[in-house]
Amino acid sequence: MLTKETEAARHNDGKPKFSFIDFNMFTDMYKYFDYTSDITNSTRCITRMISVLSTITSTYNYAVHDTYIPILQALGYRMSLMHLDIKMYDSPIYDLRAFEDMAKILDQSVAKYSRNNWRKGYVDRFSTADSLYRHLRQVIIGEDIDDESGLSHVGHIMCNIMILTNDLLYINREEE
Repeated sequence: MLTKETEAARHNDGKPKFSFIDFNMFTDMYKYFDYTSDITNSTRCITRMISVLSTITSTYNYAVHDTYIPILQALGYRMSLMHLDIKMYDSPIYDLRAFEDMAKILDQSVAKYSRNNWRKGYVDRFSTADSLYRHLRQVIIGEDIDDESGLSHVGHIMCNIMILTNDLLYINREEE
């Protein structure tokens, strides 16, 4: 019987657990990298994210969400790379360093919730958007680390984008 004591040695403690991320949620993001190509600083990225997020939250229209969610994802990816001071390349192969903080947050959340708990969705489909706005606000005022988690606000923003994608594109809801 395999137990923690008898398993093969692993050296993954403290490293990002990318398996917590559903990369399928981000499959169309690269199509919108050109929309972010003129963004050279975080101020411009945040301004555009707020505009796109406002468009998303102003409607219950699936077609609008289907178009704007990948744009929001591309902006979050761009923001994450800028936060890490990494150049963004126009490639459908993603730089996984942009997802490291996100993986750490999802790993931390497993202790509080269960793995993939976020997949259940929320009754209020825009509650995650509210959380995203709050983390954006903290980045705007120059705060890098979230007080509650001790992890980066940018990582929380990336998590919120994945959860919002799930809530708006993958959760079946009765017509409201």
